[in-house]
Amino acid sequence: MKLLPGASPPLRFAALTASVALLAGLPALAPPFAASTRGIRASSGQKPADAAREEKADSDKPWKIDELHGPSKTVSFTTDEGTWISLDVSPDGRQVVFSLLGDLYILPISGGEAKRITSGPAYDIQPRFSPDGKWIAFASDRGGTENLWICDPEGKNARQISKEKETDVNSPAWSPDGDYLVGRRHFTDVSSIGTRELWMWHIKGGQGIQITKKDDQPEAADPSFSPDGRFIYFSARDGRYRYDSNVYSGIWQIKRFDRKTGQVVPLTGEFGGAAAPTPSPDGQSLAYVRRIRAKTVLEVMELNTGKIRTLAEGLERDEQQGFASHGVFPGFAWTPDSRSILATADGKIWRWDASTGSRAGVPFNASVEQRVTDALRFPHQLGGDTVRARIIRWPVESPDGKRLVFSAVGHLYVMDLPSGTPTRLTRLEDLEYCPAFSPDGKLLAFVTWNDRNGGDVWVMSGEPSGSKEPTPPRKLTQYPGQYANPSFSADGKKVVYLKGSGATFRDEDLGRELWHEIHWVSIEGGPSHYVIGTKNRGENRRMTRPAFSRDGERIFFVEDEPAEKQHEPPKTLLVSVKLDGTDRKAHLRFAKAEEAAVSPDGRWVAFNELHNAYVTALPQVGTQTVEVSLEKSGLPLGQLTDEGGEWVGWADGGRTLTWIFGPVYHRLGSRSRSRSPERSRRARRHTRARGS
Repeated sequence: MKLLPGASPPLRFAALTASVALLAGLPALAPPFAASTRGIRASSGQKPADAAREEKADSDKPWKIDELHGPSKTVSFTTDEGTWISLDVSPDGRQVVFSLLGDLYILPISGGEAKRITSGPAYDIQPRFSPDGKWIAFASDRGGTENLWICDPEGKNARQISKEKETDVNSPAWSPDGDYLVGRRHFTDVSSIGTRELWMWHIKGGQGIQITKKDDQPEAADPSFSPDGRFIYFSARDGRYRYDSNVYSGIWQIKRFDRKTGQVVPLTGEFGGAAAPTPSPDGQSLAYVRRIRAKTVLEVMELNTGKIRTLAEGLERDEQQGFASHGVFPGFAWTPDSRSILATADGKIWRWDASTGSRAGVPFNASVEQRVTDALRFPHQLGGDTVRARIIRWPVESPDGKRLVFSAVGHLYVMDLPSGTPTRLTRLEDLEYCPAFSPDGKLLAFVTWNDRNGGDVWVMSGEPSGSKEPTPPRKLTQYPGQYANPSFSADGKKVVYLKGSGATFRDEDLGRELWHEIHWVSIEGGPSHYVIGTKNRGENRRMTRPAFSRDGERIFFVEDEPAEKQHEPPKTLLVSVKLDGTDRKAHLRFAKAEEAAVSPDGRWVAFNELHNAYVTALPQVGTQTVEVSLEKSGLPLGQLTDEGGEWVGWADGGRTLTWIFGPVYHRLGSRSRSRSPERSRRARRHTRARGS
């Protein structure tokens, strides 16, 4: 343990026992030994230094996508359907160009045999005819990074337009004069998902001109020019990507950029969103897609009045709720006379009459030829009676310090400390989690879960069964649901636990409960007693672990405090309430604590923050909430780990701190005599190495 800068004098902790490495059964066999390439070269007479220089020279060679990169085979077949077909109609209305499995094809607008015009390992997509029909713009990774390219209608004379090396560019659209291409440029900053801006490149060269800025417009997609060239229509998302966005609230909407004034105005704002704006050649209408219920529909807006009408339903599924890395919807197009729209649905190409909405198929037959490189696979040993546990959860030590119970690979295991062999604790088939010993060690509570029926809180004997069959557990809860983190009162007569909102029975994931409730129940069973509701901390946060106070009159738990600013993470509060949910008190406020466990005597709190374990005091200061900061704290603050520590807890009646790191269980006991933080840390590390 080390003292943090600015903290009060060190807590007096000393290593009590060794850390314990946990294996569920015997270790799995290591992968087969593979001969090194360098060793093979050396055995052929080449000196090691020469081999190293050759390897470096090979690594410096530019990587080319068209070269062979290992054993491969050619796959050939014909197809009359495809997925996410992006297409365009030629200016003379006689041909359709479309992308299929990373190649470009030309097809008569009446349908028939599709002619492949690009081929090879490069992924060519999103074709667009130039206004004069002499060129086709498309996105391709043939240069190593996805960029904008052009080629002639025969697929020849390909030339790269955008030349980004660190970011990808796609979704090309021609200006009406044929001088510029606008596309989407990808950026990563605070998120690996990143965001995209619209940029414009002259086909004669240059580094490009920025059209939208990610700080003003967080996401832009599906650009297209108005026929007169003044406006650029695009799909706009006014916030960064979120996994929990509701597509029906209108994640994407259509906006218009004025090339003369730089003004951006919204054109849509209704439920179901709007994306992939495509203006008609006569400039009178704007076609786009929208989500209505579970269907992607094609709508047409009269630009002079703003009136809209639904033209078609059941198009290819849009990607409004996804990353939309290649646009929200595959490219579609008007015919030159503005009377028809061609788009993809049901794996086919269709032509809709812009007045009546009637549709006719544009059948195609495409010959596909793809080179498939053999996948690199290594042998893995499967099956057997044992498996190595790479991580354990909910470790709890028996009050006498002789046994450890934990959850791993979906079930509860028990082992003798410090180096026993883990064995299954129950014979239940459901998943088992969250074990907790009663203070006298005679009982053990835990929860179960299965996707069909939900779960329950159970209690069973906490004492060793020896060679006998373990006593079957009994249910404490009367109704199934999602339950978590049971804990006993000091007298062992009550169990407090966390209960879900029932959303899991309405097709929601386990992490998406609307809220959580804290309940307690008698150890004898019977009706549960509702205490208080607490906000769900989210799928990526640890569920709160409620615990009784020493006198059994209050219940401690953690909850998130709403952030003051939109993008700031919430702070964590350690609060307590009476058993009826009243008299709420916030005791400690942590900057980023994931979990907190109050010691049985109520004097200390162990917590996890930024993946490490800490301990601090729990003062009595009336209604004041005390700030706990890793940089500067008004309370004694001890750092227990510097390599990672989770599932912090207490054992030995509160005289021992516990935590885990991966599959290793750590214990650190307190002594009355003084010991420096550095000596304590050295002692813990030594015992851990010996115990592992």
